This record gives sequence, structure tokens and C-alpha cells, in this order.
Amino acid sequence: MSVEAPQPSIPKPGKVQAIGIMHLVSGILNLLWSVGYILNGLVVGIGTLGLGLICCCPVVLLIPTAILEIISAIKHLKEPPEGLEPQPLVSYLEIACILCCNWITMTVGIVGLVFLQDEEVKAYYRAHGGNI
Repeated sequence: MSVEAPQPSIPKPGKVQAIGIMHLVSGILNLLWSVGYILNGLVVGIGTLGLGLICCCPVVLLIPTAILEIISAIKHLKEPPEGLEPQPLVSYLEIACILCCNWITMTVGIVGLVFLQDEEVKAYYRAHGGNI
């Protein structure tokens, strides 16, 4: 039976933890807002004989963003991290949520991109096999 030598572990920076928490909260909020947009679109759509279904358009951006945010949050919050890679795409989608008048998610995206540029965060990703 072979015993693997423990790899030197870099402690998880607070910014990586913050990225995970922000993505989780923002993902849950985006899912809730998507449900709200769908319900609003259906109610207004019935009242306007289908014309109000235009209110469902933001769902096309919010649902995929929410799913990717939750997946990213799970990866960032998992102990020990496995296959951890930086997710700038998630932050870009969060910034694009300004098209849905979603200021909170846009702010999370900007803060996430700033945190991903920190040297301590880059070193943590490199130590866990991420390409940065």
C-alpha cells in the first residue's frame, strides 16, 4: 500500500472565501429574481394577450448566470479544493446582468474580478493546479 506525501498547503485566502460567498448569495438572488420575472411575465402576459411576455427576457441571462455562480461558489467553498480554477467568465456574466437592472450582481462581478487579480489569490490557484 503506497502512502502519498502530503502536499504543502497554502491556507485559503479570505478573498477566495469571499468570492465563494458572494457567488453563492448572488446566485440564489438571481434564481429568485428569475422566478419573479417569469411570474411577472405570465401575469402581465395574460393581461396583455401575450405582449407582456417580453418581461421574461431577462431570464435568459439570469438563470445561466445563477447556475454558474452556484457551481463556482461550491468549488470555492469546498475543503479541500479540487480542480480549482479562476472563473472570470462568471464575473463577466455578473457584470452583464446590468442589462437586467441587477446592480447587486454587477457589483459582485466587479469585486470578484478585482479579487481574482490579487497576488495572494493567484498563488492559491497556482498551488491547487489552476491556470492563471
